[in-house]
Amino acid sequence: MLAIIVVALTALAMLAGQSLPERTGPPIENISVERTALEPGRITLTLRNTGPDAVTVAQVAVNDTFVDLVGAADPIGRLESQTVTLDYPWITGQPYLVSMLTSTGLVIEHEIPAAVATPAPGVAFFGLMALLGTYVGIIPVLLGMLLLPVMRRAGTRAVRFVLAVTVGLLAFLIFDGTSEGFKLAAASSLPICFSSSAIRACSGD
Repeated sequence: MLAIIVVALTALAMLAGQSLPERTGPPIENISVERTALEPGRITLTLRNTGPDAVTVAQVAVNDTFVDLVGAADPIGRLESQTVTLDYPWITGQPYLVSMLTSTGLVIEHEIPAAVATPAPGVAFFGLMALLGTYVGIIPVLLGMLLLPVMRRAGTRAVRFVLAVTVGLLAFLIFDGTSEGFKLAAASSLPICFSSSAIRACSGD
């Protein structure tokens, strides 16, 4: 009986998609900007198609000024990503509105609240990361080793108090990190096609 159910479900999954009626009407186009990188005289955008139909970026304007672009010459398929490079002399600290005009005439906008150069990986960057790692990982361990003799001499109540403070701090960090993650996920435009509530709409059924 179980084998029959498995075979029936497999056949339904393979053949049912071809029997569904085609969606009619204008194409549904949606593009999300996953990453924005700013270099001197250049803006690089990583685009992902989060809609059900392919999208072709025809022109791009920055603050209502059309600019030259490199990339995204081919249509961006569903859930595919491409990189677009814009030649634009941006100014640090200034806001910019990037308007992407698709081949069907739809305008998709992306806002840069304040233009700041994207840090490039290099000796200074990795040195800063090493310094942060030292502050976060090595120094706390050394402090714990220095305080270990003091904790051994302390009484049971003092040890319990320190453990209670530690557990409370960890619980607060877990709660705060989770809430911030939900806030960022709600504010992000990426989960349009990845959320379960929008799968049916994005699949075009």
